[in-house]
Amino acid sequence: MDVTRRWALAILVFLLVGVAGLGLRPLVVPDEPRYGIIPAEMVESGNWLALRMAGFAYYEKPPMGYWLTAASISAFGENAFAIRLPSAVATLAVALVAGWMASRISGSRADGPLGFLVQATMVGPMVLGTVAILDPPFAAFVGASMACLYCGCTSAGRARAGWLALAGVAAGAGVLIRGLLALALPGD
Repeated sequence: MDVTRRWALAILVFLLVGVAGLGLRPLVVPDEPRYGIIPAEMVESGNWLALRMAGFAYYEKPPMGYWLTAASISAFGENAFAIRLPSAVATLAVALVAGWMASRISGSRADGPLGFLVQATMVGPMVLGTVAILDPPFAAFVGASMACLYCGCTSAGRARAGWLALAGVAAGAGVLIRGLLALALPGD
């Protein structure tokens, strides 16, 4: 089987296992309803800058995680699937980064789908990737930042500058998910 088919099969397996059942179980109290109420209020009010929960200001976390969920709610309605979808997509992104880095580091394109499946089928990502919390999107941006940082450090010239700029953008998005921790982890 060629590499393109392996990638397609790996992603299909992830979608069937990790995404297909997102809306089948009730939300887990207290986190999932909270991560759904705030974006739902954003969509309802049309104000995506003021984080509110049950009418009260709620600024314990930066806004990007709520924005992702609000975009999902806007597209798919206010339901468990829409609330959990950003976590599942972020888990997919982490697995794609793992596969991409496996190919890049080993020098073999054939290692990509295996790296993807190893990351995607680990218990932690499989469980957390189906729960509406901020950890999967945070992991996706930190993982992308670290991968771009690696590529920048192993490249030269304009490519190096481009990879380092992308690392900065990904780290900035991580800051908008969970705060300054996103800047500490890639440099650790």
